[in-house]
Amino acid sequence: MGACGSSTSASMPNPEWACKGTPVHGEHAVDIGSDLDPSVKVLAEKRCGKPDVANLGTVGFSCRKGLKSSRMPNQDSWAVRAAPGAYSAVGVFDGHGKDGHVVSYAAKGMLMNSVPQAVIAAGSDRQVQERVQSCFHQAHRLAGTRKESLHSGTTATVVVHDTARERVVVSHVGDSKAVLLRREGNSSVLTAKELTEDHRPQDPGERRRIEKQGGKVVCISGHHRVKTRQGVVGLNMSRTIGDCDAHGSGVSAHPDVSMHDLDPEEDVAVLVASDGVWEVISPREAAEIVSAFPRHEAMAAAQCLADKAITIWLRETGGVVVDDVTAVLAWPFDRAPGIERSETGSTTSPPSSSRMSERSVSLTDTVP
Repeated sequence: MGACGSSTSASMPNPEWACKGTPVHGEHAVDIGSDLDPSVKVLAEKRCGKPDVANLGTVGFSCRKGLKSSRMPNQDSWAVRAAPGAYSAVGVFDGHGKDGHVVSYAAKGMLMNSVPQAVIAAGSDRQVQERVQSCFHQAHRLAGTRKESLHSGTTATVVVHDTARERVVVSHVGDSKAVLLRREGNSSVLTAKELTEDHRPQDPGERRRIEKQGGKVVCISGHHRVKTRQGVVGLNMSRTIGDCDAHGSGVSAHPDVSMHDLDPEEDVAVLVASDGVWEVISPREAAEIVSAFPRHEAMAAAQCLADKAITIWLRETGGVVVDDVTAVLAWPFDRAPGIERSETGSTTSPPSSSRMSERSVSLTDTVP
């Protein structure tokens, strides 16, 4: 396998880079997600493959190009993948740099195949962590064989609903936040539990790793960024896929992996979004926006969330800057037997069912 950026550049990732995984237990997975759309039309929805929402459950999504550059296509990518009876997964990938749209598209293709299969095939929590981390490192190594990844990269957040274990496994690098939406008691307003923590270079552990490998963390106009050993100032995050020049200065592709048991009486949906949403809308505000829509209007909820984010960007920047905005909302596709879910998102269980206690597991280790 070649070194970072050692192979010939191309405008499109080849099929081997955006590789398909091997099906697990005879799975028949159904996918929807964004295409590698070259359009530069401002605020336009990114093209996606024909969605078969009926087979995937109740899913809503919006992926809109921002106003950062009239010459740059939408660099966000997203996908939803489901293997009935085994798992469902949601992923968001926010590209950056000249070829960030290519890197995010390829990372989506790799991780949305490999991560769910790693989760389902693993036995212990430790195996889940190690296998998912291996998926991210493999994706980064494959990205390193392409010239597009020398100065461009992507975030990656993948949330897998493990149907048999009735839990979600969350893995991420960067700042595309995932939240669990919950309905407490008979409340009509959802609450948000953050499932990821942004990887920022100013965080003590991240700063130590960057400085140990020869990089620096500098603050420019209130924003902390990584300064590489070559003196290039760029990334405002400390973990990505791609960005091979910065990875030589302490940026890492090592994901955080956490596991969260689901409470069938309270946990109703997963929302994953790029920082085009989270820069201007808090998780609490996002939960309130989604609360206004029943679960069968997930598409309208996701589009409303994107519209709201764009409106705030335009207002706060005087119509000058809007980041690419992506929001993917997924209500659980497969619930444990005996649990029914109404069209308003509330849950009911037979009297004999016991309430599941919530358990969150976050396995920490040293970032390479």
